[in-house]
Amino acid sequence: MRDHRQFGVPIIVPKSSETATAARLEKIPYDRDEGEDEKWLQQIIHRHPEILPIEELEPAYQPVVPACMEMRTPQGFIDNVYVTPQGNLIFAECKLWRNPAARREVVAQVLDYIAGMSRWTCEDLEDAVMKARSTSEPGTTRKLHDLIKGQPESLDELRFNDAVSRNLRLGRGLFLIVGDGIREGAKTLVDHVSTYPGLHFSLALVEIVKYRLPDGGGYLLQPRTVARTVNVERAIVRIENGTTGPSASIKSPVLAAGNKSQNLTEEEFFEKFREGRGGDWESRIRSLLKDLEDLDVTSEFKTASLILRYPIPNTDIQITLVEIHHSGTFWTDKVHTKDVHDHGLDKIARQYREDMASIIGGTVDHSKPTVTLKRNGKTPTIDVILHHKDEWLSCVQKLQDSLREETRNAS
Repeated sequence: MRDHRQFGVPIIVPKSSETATAARLEKIPYDRDEGEDEKWLQQIIHRHPEILPIEELEPAYQPVVPACMEMRTPQGFIDNVYVTPQGNLIFAECKLWRNPAARREVVAQVLDYIAGMSRWTCEDLEDAVMKARSTSEPGTTRKLHDLIKGQPESLDELRFNDAVSRNLRLGRGLFLIVGDGIREGAKTLVDHVSTYPGLHFSLALVEIVKYRLPDGGGYLLQPRTVARTVNVERAIVRIENGTTGPSASIKSPVLAAGNKSQNLTEEEFFEKFREGRGGDWESRIRSLLKDLEDLDVTSEFKTASLILRYPIPNTDIQITLVEIHHSGTFWTDKVHTKDVHDHGLDKIARQYREDMASIIGGTVDHSKPTVTLKRNGKTPTIDVILHHKDEWLSCVQKLQDSLREETRNAS
């Protein structure tokens, strides 16, 4: 279940004066007379993509790079297009909801865009983006890959183009409907999405609420995710304000132990995992994640890896238990970090790695700056953790007990 909460009205609290009163910000509508129309909103989110709650919706879709505005497709113009260094795609359609027809038609329009682009290649998208940029940003770049070149973890041009083409073919991407006053349409959202079960996109309604800052200081724009869809074993569920309900026209399958709703980042990770390892690994890994969840261990999916962390009690840091690559290998190199060292927890972290080596029949090499865990001289693979799951869970619990005791004594 994804909890997309509604936010309250922001309050400005003075920093130092005990007698000053807090100021409740005034929510104000977009003013068309001042040029605050859909075009204005479109330009705002192009110049400042950080206003969109993309990290909340798809954690691995970072950083977000604006590609263009007003991209032509056979189905019409898409307001905003973004890419990431890993070849992920994000699209946004800006709608101010004064027109009742817009409420009924915008979701169907968006889904037509997605279905149409599923027949595109990277070259088709690149051509459309470059034509759009020739109007708004002429001469700034010639290739789609140029937009992400130099960004952290960016793919080389060949792999980037392959990733873009694959995502287009699968209809995989994040599509946002962005506007003001979004109060209805979640049911319409689900009803329309249920007619496109072959596509892997995630669709979200995002409201950008506008508040007036005191003393003419400008505006505060607050994003709110009102509703979204996520994939559950290729079925679609609705998530709105913390409640879920299955789509009326698609029957959700029975989930294996540990399975849960997944976002596009998870889907892509497991897709790459199957390509590299074959077999039914997803249900086994999800079963492990469910057991770890009961131990307060968090999981963070990235496109290429899955990171398992434990929040250390009485501190503001987390210890990385293991990082699993989509190839099936895993590392414990990040168990020791500067934060762990600064909190005097090196001995406990070292013991955890030694215990883990003992469980899987491996060795720990402390001779190098980066402490490594090996098995038969090689980087170990996830199957040894799954084979010794109960022993490893006990190892994690031992680590947690030691951390709790140490931090309790330190406080």
